[in-house]
Order: sequence, then C-alpha cells, then structure tokens
Amino acid sequence: MEKLAERLLKQALIANSVPHGALTVDEFHHMLEGMAEGSEKLPNLPTESFSRESFYEDRLDGRTPYLVDSNILLWWVKPDHNDYPLVVSAIDAILRRNDVLCYTSQNVGEFWNTCTRPLDRNGYALSLKKRTGGQNTSKKSSVAP
Repeated sequence: MEKLAERLLKQALIANSVPHGALTVDEFHHMLEGMAEGSEKLPNLPTESFSRESFYEDRLDGRTPYLVDSNILLWWVKPDHNDYPLVVSAIDAILRRNDVLCYTSQNVGEFWNTCTRPLDRNGYALSLKKRTGGQNTSKKSSVAP
C-alpha cells in the first residue's frame, strides 16, 4: 500500500508540476481538481504510512518550503475576501523566488470541506456537480458557486 501511495503521489506531482514556480490561480485550481479526481478509489492508509521525509525528499533542491495553511487556500479562491490581495501578493512573491508551496492532506481536506459546505454553515457552497451537470469526470470542470 505504501508503494502504491508513493507512486500515485509521484504521478500527480509529475503531471501537475510547473517549471520555475509559475503557477497561476487557474492552474492552482486545476491542480486541486486533479488531486480530488478519483480520490474515492484510494485505499485508506494509517497516518504512520507517511513521513515528512517521504513527501519532500529530493524535491526542494535548496529552495525554501512554505506550508500553505487552509485559510490561505480559502482566501486564494475568494477574490472578494478582504485578505485576497495580501494572499495573492505573498504567494506571487514566494513563486517569483522559485520557492516551494507545500500542503498537507489536512489542509486540502479543510479547504474542500469549507468550499463544499453550505453558506448557512459558514461554507462557500461550491459544487462540482452543479457546474458539470452531475458528472465529475471532466478534467476541464471547475468549482463553481
């Protein structure tokens, strides 16, 4: 199982890698959608199956890693949020220096939960199904209100 998870992670990183940190907001959204696609088929593995070293080994090449908190992810997709300009500016500065944005499954899970939670429960009420007509198979689909 550990080898399978490692192989899937490497494939995802290769498929979504961007040279020189030139990641746009749209590319970031596409990357998150790609990560979520097919996730229901992944086996449940205990936390002990993963180590910090296995995630970042041979990927930094002397660059500085920055852990992207789930709030940063949430504000990055909401241009009407008060902190959106600050978040975009900070992420652009990190990427211009060719440093690395890192995330954890916890961050992505919190991000996804908030994006899909109803507005009356402090969420963003975004849905892939609404945008794609109930089908979640298109790589061109995007999260939409």
